[in-house]
Amino acid sequence: MHLEEISKRKILVVDDEASIRELLKDAFSKAGYLVRLASGSEDALAILGQERIPVMFIDLGLGLETMNGFELCEHIRKDSPDAIIHALTGYAALFVPHEIREAGFDSHLAKPISIETLYKVAKDSFEKVERTADKPLNKIIERILIIDDNDHFRKMLRKMLGHEGYEVSEAVNGKEGIRRHSKQPADLIIIDIIMPGKEGIETMMEIKEMDPDVKFVVISGGSWYGSDTEFEMARALGARTLKKPFEREQILSIIKRL
Repeated sequence: MHLEEISKRKILVVDDEASIRELLKDAFSKAGYLVRLASGSEDALAILGQERIPVMFIDLGLGLETMNGFELCEHIRKDSPDAIIHALTGYAALFVPHEIREAGFDSHLAKPISIETLYKVAKDSFEKVERTADKPLNKIIERILIIDDNDHFRKMLRKMLGHEGYEVSEAVNGKEGIRRHSKQPADLIIIDIIMPGKEGIETMMEIKEMDPDVKFVVISGGSWYGSDTEFEMARALGARTLKKPFEREQILSIIKRL
């Protein structure tokens, strides 16, 4: 295998347990991958500062460092939106799958992991990397429509996204959002679940009927009865979901990955 081909088959393993790191390194190396090891977030970021690695496995329960696995993934996503990142955990029952997804992970794997599973996940990951590299670029997000009845939040988000170079418009409710999108279609719609009149999911479904290609980020202002069900419905319709309050980096990372 040529050196160039090997360099494209790099894997980063981040785990504070030396035995797990060495186990994964041995398994992946035997399959022909070039493996980098990190015991924590600082080591991982130092490695990523020097080289591009397309596939990563990160332990959620990293030791008492500056970042846990969730925070490290969110940080990596800022510079590597196209990387395939898998979460590792020995306590799968403690984590909610959609929270792992929202942190930026592509999947999660429960320890102990069989060698066969590791090989399949790595193989599938690099096939996805190759497909992404070969296919035409996704439509670039340029125009964003924010549909939210909270004036302060809507204007704050519009200002922030405007500073990032996006063309942003606003609507105070679902009915106005539908009208604005029909007149000037957006590439992305950021929509609140709970609004007077037409609620978020209803508005989203009506817009998707007339424009199946538009992308959505569905947001919610905190925990209320039924919010998880609404989020599941949104994800089933192809939307990304995010709970308020959220950081600037979180929404920008989601937009870059759409």
